[in-house]
Amino acid sequence: LAPRWRLVLLLATAAALNYADRAAFSSVLPPLRAELGLSDTALGLMGSLFIWSYALASPVAGILADRYSRRLLVLVSLAGWSSVTLATGAAGGVLSLALLRIGLGVAESLYLPAATALLADHHDTTTRGRAMGLHSIGLNCGVVVGGAFAGYSAQHFGWRTGFVVLGLAGILLAFLARNGIVDAVKP
Repeated sequence: LAPRWRLVLLLATAAALNYADRAAFSSVLPPLRAELGLSDTALGLMGSLFIWSYALASPVAGILADRYSRRLLVLVSLAGWSSVTLATGAAGGVLSLALLRIGLGVAESLYLPAATALLADHHDTTTRGRAMGLHSIGLNCGVVVGGAFAGYSAQHFGWRTGFVVLGLAGILLAFLARNGIVDAVKP
């Protein structure tokens, strides 16, 4: 596989984890509510905190992707949101969960502008649409698989398990990419 297509595969995998991590939350609301004693208002706030932090950080993320290493931003975002996802599995109450949801929004906001620009850097007009389409498959698969996995894990092993597994998977992917094991492009 040519390096630019390995890049697409790497980014599609990262994108799947990105969207899996955000989909996991909505799949575990009943056990999360029960264990932490959260009200409907608190649960709604958690979703809003993620979206607002993601939205507000996105323009800054775009500026960073124009000025700094896109590869590095993808790796920082992947490691950051995966660490937050892992920590979500240890959340003990409303305050820690709120801070983690904000952290997830900020960390995930860095990914899409940098990844999209990185794909454009390595795919000209003859392959860019295909590369973006394959990347989109990762995003959509992440929503489906992440939600289903988190729901299944919650039912059989507790709501925290899905966050721990998804967080560790992202940290592993960031480590492998950082150390050149699955790296497709050099810095």
